[in-house]
Amino acid sequence: MIIKMAFRNIFRHKARTILTLVMIVMGIFIVIVGEGANRGLELQIIDMSIKTDVGKNKIYKKGFYAEKEDNNPIEYLIENEKEIRDILKDKAVSYRIHFNGSITNGINELGAKFYGINKQEEDSVFNRSSQIIEGHHFNKENEVIIGKDFADLLNLKLNDTITIIARTKNKTINAYDMTISGIFKTNNILIDKNVIFLERNFAKKFLEIDKINDIVIKDELSQNELNKLNKLNIEVMNYTIELEDMIETMKIKRQSMFVTSIVLLLMAGVGIINTMLMVMLERKREIGVLMANGMNRKEILLLFLSEGTAIGVIGSFIGFIFGTLLTLYYQKNGILLPEGSDALASNMPISNVFYFSYNYTISIIYLIAGIFVAAISSIYPAYKATTLEPAEVIRDY
Repeated sequence: MIIKMAFRNIFRHKARTILTLVMIVMGIFIVIVGEGANRGLELQIIDMSIKTDVGKNKIYKKGFYAEKEDNNPIEYLIENEKEIRDILKDKAVSYRIHFNGSITNGINELGAKFYGINKQEEDSVFNRSSQIIEGHHFNKENEVIIGKDFADLLNLKLNDTITIIARTKNKTINAYDMTISGIFKTNNILIDKNVIFLERNFAKKFLEIDKINDIVIKDELSQNELNKLNKLNIEVMNYTIELEDMIETMKIKRQSMFVTSIVLLLMAGVGIINTMLMVMLERKREIGVLMANGMNRKEILLLFLSEGTAIGVIGSFIGFIFGTLLTLYYQKNGILLPEGSDALASNMPISNVFYFSYNYTISIIYLIAGIFVAAISSIYPAYKATTLEPAEVIRDY
């Protein structure tokens, strides 16, 4: 009987109830969609980085990684390539030369990251050949493939000539004219806007070196392989370490969303307290009559608690349903980012299509939290209702 009365009462003042419901709905909806967006971005960054840039593991010469942004890669050449190849003979591995420099089309000059690669090895890890959207992979020493976004920045096309410029191992500046044989697109902004691939043996001659400095491994390593590698003068970095800064950034974003969700739910709770207090004040005479006719204080308390909780249940479920549907939609179809939005993510490897990721457990926790907040928010107004004296309330009216 009390539950039936509670559901009837919450719609006696429709405008006020709907306003409170909207606050709860928006709170639950925003936190579920926000969580899906942040989680999707984090998973997309990790997945894309593994598939286009870092693999599952990378190997550097010991001492390079700690200050890799400031260190010159060609000063950290790996001495143990033969031993490493023997240990990783059953793995898909790309043995590369990484160096920094610039390219010019004769008019403009841009900084670039260069990778001297073996086509077959690189394809075994990243399948670069499938990423070429125009032209073909390099077949000659004087050919390069360049990212689509990089080519657009300098208005470069197939068969155009560019000059690559870099400092050699001997500290001299070297320059060489190269032909663009192919244009690739990985959908990783950090690769497509900054990287040029060229033939590994040519890179060695160009830099006046005879060793590699960058090894990418497609799959996870066994403990036995790790133990053998750790005996060499190298450092093995798992993708979780390579992407640590990005992952930490995403954790901060998710924590911010959590704080936002708490604030939104608290605001909804305040709305419920305000609504229930106004209801209690408007229904003083009714409460007095109910108590005079035998309804005890415990039942009055339960009545008001039921009304507040009912608002929380309805609002939380509506927010949960709409938040879930929208997140699942964008998880399947993604959001096409507008032109120029890549500037907002210049330090993160995201594509121009952004996918959400729905987490059932977290969404249900938010649903329960919404109901819990509504129930807790109803306690004070319900208690105030039980403190009324029937005789005084009826006499006042």
